[in-house]
Amino acid sequence: MRWMISCREATEIASRKLDRAATPWERCKLRLHLAFCSACRAAERQMRMLRTLARDLPQALPKRLPDKARERIRARLRAQQARARRGNDHPHQPPASS
Repeated sequence: MRWMISCREATEIASRKLDRAATPWERCKLRLHLAFCSACRAAERQMRMLRTLARDLPQALPKRLPDKARERIRARLRAQQARARRGNDHPHQPPASS
């Protein structure tokens, strides 16, 4: 039985916790990790804030994003996936500036 989890695991559990899908054991391990990792604490706060904003402001969003915005989002997602494939998978690392 492993108590300490990686930042990647903590991020995944935090996401499941927001969806109410994390088990009690996962929530316990997450709490322990957050006690020691300030980066993951900040990431978890950001996730909660984003969840709240996404829930409370859907009417303010346009029906369709402009093409430039869609392409910027796609480019960032591709860059994030490429970093993960290279093994540079710390979830809190900012994207490389382009």
